[in-house]
Amino acid sequence: MGLIAVVGFWPTYFGPLVTGTIAQPLLIHIHATVFTGWLVLFLTQAILAATKHVTWHLRLGKIGIGYGALLVVVGLSTGVMRSSRLPLGGEAEDLLFAATADMVVFSSFFTAAIVYRRKPQVHKRLMMVAANMLLIAAVARMTFIPPPPGGLPLFLTIWFLPLIAAMAYDWWSQRRIHAVVSGKVQGVGFRAFTQEEAEKLKLTGYVRNLKDGRVELVAEGRPDDVSTLLTKIKQGPPGARVDKIDSKEEAPTGESGDFKVDR
Repeated sequence: MGLIAVVGFWPTYFGPLVTGTIAQPLLIHIHATVFTGWLVLFLTQAILAATKHVTWHLRLGKIGIGYGALLVVVGLSTGVMRSSRLPLGGEAEDLLFAATADMVVFSSFFTAAIVYRRKPQVHKRLMMVAANMLLIAAVARMTFIPPPPGGLPLFLTIWFLPLIAAMAYDWWSQRRIHAVVSGKVQGVGFRAFTQEEAEKLKLTGYVRNLKDGRVELVAEGRPDDVSTLLTKIKQGPPGARVDKIDSKEEAPTGESGDFKVDR
């Protein structure tokens, strides 16, 4: 994501900035600083979440809410001020529309991410989309991309490359199992035990009793965490006896939400 931003803005901003030949007004410097800072903040938050430094992630997230609002204000202000200096009749309107559309799309996903901040699986995906939407300006400045319609497939591929990579990682890093547990597993708190252990591991899915006395469960999450859950349910809660677990792998769905007890 950062690489796309640097490559896109290298000819007009980062390159001249490094060589000391940049000649841009203060407004552009402010805009560039705020938007670059956002990418740094986003990547820092992603690293904190991935390394399970949750406390710091939450603390920085409070700052991030205010920073996101600042980014929208700066983005809209830059669009209005730059377009006001252009002649009417096409270019000014196009610039103002692009700036407004970017900020509306970003703020929509960003607001949704704030609303769902207590649901990590939803929150992180919304934040990813919000951050990715900002890359359109960088991709639009890549001179090696042919003009549309011929260059549209390459334009869209580069723009959505971070999302494509994230979806591929999600698929590779998730595991989903469907298991049926036999033994003395009903009337002994087995479902509540399974739910508690699954929630500790931040897994999604469900557990429920079957009419034949067995218990069925579906769990999805990080492969190691799913394996840990299987180990836990082999032991079961006090009073339970697990005779057999029939489990099979299923394709991860990327579902979000809590691990539930179906009644």
